[in-house]
Amino acid sequence: GGSDNVLHAVEAEGGRPLWSARLEGATAAATDVPAPSVGRAHTYAVSRGGVLHALEKRTGRVAWTAAAPRDGGRFSTAAPRILGSRVIVAGLGPNGDIYALEAVSGSLAWRARTGFAGNGAPPGVANGRIVVASAQGVVSWIDPATGRLEQQYGMPPGHCLSSPTGEGALTFAASLSGRLLALAAP
Repeated sequence: GGSDNVLHAVEAEGGRPLWSARLEGATAAATDVPAPSVGRAHTYAVSRGGVLHALEKRTGRVAWTAAAPRDGGRFSTAAPRILGSRVIVAGLGPNGDIYALEAVSGSLAWRARTGFAGNGAPPGVANGRIVVASAQGVVSWIDPATGRLEQQYGMPPGHCLSSPTGEGALTFAASLSGRLLALAAP
């Protein structure tokens, strides 16, 4: 992605341009640059205006677009997480909404509400669960099949602006206070 709201695809070897696609949706701050994720058939990216785009991987043609429900803020431009047949997208808003959309159609499968403002980082995965952190330093684990909030942990003082990640049954999260925590995932 780029600050011009255009997504570019290039060959992995050699860097030859393959296609470019302008993402629809109003633009936001110049620092809010879309980050894509590549799936089997589509490339997924959220425009700076908060619209999720599914682009055909070979051609860049728009397969579908989706926006967050009106009461949920907007989608974060952080890279969506592809998990099975769903695309997981973080929301920007006071409720810390996390969304699962069907990868083929863009229809909303579920929305989870963490209760804490999102930090703008992409969702992570730990022990088969979606894991996100809030700007307030709360780590939340979500069941990817149902969207049920399974567990939360309040980190020691210090905001968490990165994506938690997992290895086995552990979740790792770093805070701005310089701490790296290893937490037991549910």
